[in-house]
Amino acid sequence: MSAIRFDSLHDYQQQIAQACTTAQRQILWFDDDLSDTAADSLELATQLKRLLVGSSLAKVQILLNDDAWFWRKCPRLQQLLNIYGHAFELRLSNEIDKGAGERFLLTEQSVVRIFHSESLRGEASDHAGSRSLCLQRFEALWLRAEPPSEGRRLHI
Repeated sequence: MSAIRFDSLHDYQQQIAQACTTAQRQILWFDDDLSDTAADSLELATQLKRLLVGSSLAKVQILLNDDAWFWRKCPRLQQLLNIYGHAFELRLSNEIDKGAGERFLLTEQSVVRIFHSESLRGEASDHAGSRSLCLQRFEALWLRAEPPSEGRRLHI
């Protein structure tokens, strides 16, 4: 696929859904709070569960600037986090990285990017250069990120 540009919330959510549908082993997701992504939808939770159940090597890593919306509005993702905690991880970005620019969802096949936090302009692409830049960025942010202070039960 060549780069598909978008500038509306509907198109952005559609590209997120498409990327999650085609993911086979990993989803690396960096966002402010997931509120623009339809992360609370049954369809997206079903796609993530399909990925996690489909392979013992599958992983979903979500990195957020603020997790309040996740804990209030995403019970399906919270359930996946509790059940598949070995393969599904949530972290909060470091204070230094909170204004970190573009948001993205990265799979082994594609990347969906929002160019600026104040706009929904972005693109979905399978370009290897874009994917590798987002992967480097995600790995650097992930290393500095911290686990959320609330959420996962310890079952003690």
